Amino acid sequence: MQFEHRVRIPRAASGILIRSLLVVLTLSTASPAWARIKACTSSKTCRDDLTLSTGGSIPYYRSLPFVRNDSVRRVVLVVHGNQRDADRYYDRAVSAALADIGFRDLLLLAPNFRTFADQPAAHEHYWSSHGWKIGNKSLDPTRISSFAVVNELLARVCSVEPAIFPNLQTIVIAGHSAGGQFVNRYAAGGADCLNKAVEVRYVVMNPSSYLYVDGRRRSVATGDFAPVTNGCLTYDDYKYGLRNLNSYMGKVGAKRLRSQLFRRRTYYLAGQDDTRMGGSLDRRCEADLQGRNRLARFANYRDYSSLFEDWTAAEFIVVPGIGHDGGRMLGSKIARRIMFH
Repeated sequence: MQFEHRVRIPRAASGILIRSLLVVLTLSTASPAWARIKACTSSKTCRDDLTLSTGGSIPYYRSLPFVRNDSVRRVVLVVHGNQRDADRYYDRAVSAALADIGFRDLLLLAPNFRTFADQPAAHEHYWSSHGWKIGNKSLDPTRISSFAVVNELLARVCSVEPAIFPNLQTIVIAGHSAGGQFVNRYAAGGADCLNKAVEVRYVVMNPSSYLYVDGRRRSVATGDFAPVTNGCLTYDDYKYGLRNLNSYMGKVGAKRLRSQLFRRRTYYLAGQDDTRMGGSLDRRCEADLQGRNRLARFANYRDYSSLFEDWTAAEFIVVPGIGHDGGRMLGSKIARRIMFH
């Protein structure tokens, strides 16, 4: 025999219980606070200051604040070009994202490396117009490497305990022209993501020069790669090679720089029409030994990488119909596929 157990609830108490259940149900179905944060998609309103371990700061642009956000699965960090126009590169990256996946699970970042000519504020770090591209120390009294700045930025993105972005899956670091120079060297010398489950990609677009790991360059006469004997004595010094490294890269060491460059997933993109000899193209002898223009330097670097059996993580892609144009390169289907998929 079965007995049915009933509990009588007074009428007043039952009303309280029903209201309590409705509150619980509402809280359980409501969107969390992070889901209601709207992405900032214009550099006019997305600028912020990034305070670093030095106590100083740099300006940067970001689509979301650094607060816990379970929706972020991808971070794309874009490095500006020679004009230090992070605002313009941020807007270009926004346009690329909106033409593709949008901002549903994306955080977009664009740091701004300033020089003295940019009239930095007293608390802001600044570099030489050459030094920020290759990880040199800033010229202000605190002396921080531009690569160390990105290391700190990534450490925040990749934080584990507590995790700001607990569902993060992919980080992309991309740069065009001078930004491409930055990313090529940073792929060799930058810090790893603290969360080892996160995939990190590097996208190097149309740089004026590349980092070589030994003294060989392609001979114009023979087409082979061989040591240079034409009198350009500094052709293998950093930023072009691994001799006479700057302070930051010297601490990493040539052996580790080479190893990281070889194993990190790096996409090298070249505009098919980026063949101009003028403009901001580096025409020093060290750069000319890498090729006569950016497209030729890309092709030579691609062939050079094939000389090393353990250089396995690089992919070289020509982007058709584009010259030295950062906006079109970022917005190309090829770049969008790499950055957003």
